Amino acid sequence: MADPIAGFHFILAAVYAVEAPDVNRSFVVGSDATGAQVSGSAVTSADVDLVGERMAAHHSPAIPTAAVAAAVSAAELARARLDGKRAQVTIPPHCGLELWDVLAVTDTPGNQSEALYRVAGYTMDFDTRKATYQHQIDLCAV
Repeated sequence: MADPIAGFHFILAAVYAVEAPDVNRSFVVGSDATGAQVSGSAVTSADVDLVGERMAAHHSPAIPTAAVAAAVSAAELARARLDGKRAQVTIPPHCGLELWDVLAVTDTPGNQSEALYRVAGYTMDFDTRKATYQHQIDLCAV
């Protein structure tokens, strides 16, 4: 019979945060080879409807086309989305953990039920007084 808790790692300490993104509309202006302005934009409509518009505008002469400007705008909104949902958990060592792995976190006291997070960073700490290792994992949205 398989162990029902195999693959689980017990959470020793945890902090969770969900915030509205700082930016939900992005506008980027660049310059093409002739010096003419090109622009692109992206918007997260659901977030604009929820909290109002939070726009960021950037001018970068290194952006050569409207398509690249739109891609930069979309990337800025993606970064804001990832930064909006964060967590930090401390667990016993997990040897198979790598950056960008997706973890399902179930923490009933912390009101997390199969919440998906991506590993954004981690540290391994050794407590010399207790002679124990702990893994501190920084998580962001998927």
